[in-house]
This record gives sequence, C-alpha cells and structure tokens, in this order.
Amino acid sequence: MSEPARWRSTDRLAWTVADGPGRPPGGVRPWYIASSAAVLGCTLGVILFTDSLCPEHRLWVRLLGAVGVAVSLAAFAALVRGSAAAPVLTLAGAVAGVGIGGIDALHAPVRGSVVLFGFLALTVMTAWPLWLEWMGARWARRLAAEMSPSSLRPPDVVASAEPVADPPPPLVRNEEVRAQRS
Repeated sequence: MSEPARWRSTDRLAWTVADGPGRPPGGVRPWYIASSAAVLGCTLGVILFTDSLCPEHRLWVRLLGAVGVAVSLAAFAALVRGSAAAPVLTLAGAVAGVGIGGIDALHAPVRGSVVLFGFLALTVMTAWPLWLEWMGARWARRLAAEMSPSSLRPPDVVASAEPVADPPPPLVRNEEVRAQRS
C-alpha cells in the first residue's frame, strides 16, 4: 500500500485559475498592425500621385500624405523592433488620411467623402490595439493594487490601547547644572 501524500510547506505558491488574478485582456497579433500600416501606406501613396486639387490644397495633401507614408514606414520599423509605438504611429498616419479626405471633400465631395470615411474606418481599426493595450494596463494596475503589501494586511488591526510610558525627562544643559550648584 502506498503512503498517503503529506502537505509540505515550501516557498512556492500555486494558484488555480479560480484563485488567481484571472487572465489579462488579449492583444492583437502583429499581422493586424502590419496590415493596417500597409493599407495606410499604399492608400496614402496612391493619393499622393493622383489628385485633382488646386495648387494650395495639393500642397497640403502632399504634405499630409508624405507625413502619413513616413509614419507608416516608422510603424513597420517599430513593429519589427517589437515597440509599443507601432499602433500609435499607425493611428497618426490614419489621422493624416482623415485630414486628406476632408481637404479632398472641398473639391470633389463624393470622392472626398469616400476617402474621409475610409480613413475614419482605418482610424477606428488602428485605435483598437491601443484600446486593448489600455485595458491590459488597467488590469495590471488593478492586479498590482490587489497584490501590494498594504492591501494584504488584515483590516481589523487596531493600535494597541496600552498606556505609553512617561516620556524621558528633558535634557539639562551643563550651564544650568553649574548655575544650580552655585
């Protein structure tokens, strides 16, 4: 017959899923951000070279488009390096596209509205990973607050009501002692 298992106290702590803090919110896969940056970069590149705007608005569209393409390339670089800046950069490029759509709507309302709403949809798509990161950070802060030593103290700890000994007598200076002796 085998010996019954005994409880051993060790420094290890094991949680079951029910006892633990729960699962953190999931994130998005890198392909999601990469595809958003690719769509953004290609669309802005096409807009840069096919426009029928007046010279003043053309300058604004080219400036916003160049910024958007540069930000898309930076988002790819951030994604390759594993930086958390990739979704933020992609969102900045999508906002630049919204600006282009607004400017384009002044000259060609139908085409400008399509571009504007397309970039608004892309803005929502690129804001999604940021929302998930925010939810994960909120979960981590809540977990850290629950696991902090101050939250693990028992709530019924009350200061003792024992009387405190009398404070020691005040120190007397040498000059006062000499004056008292004389």
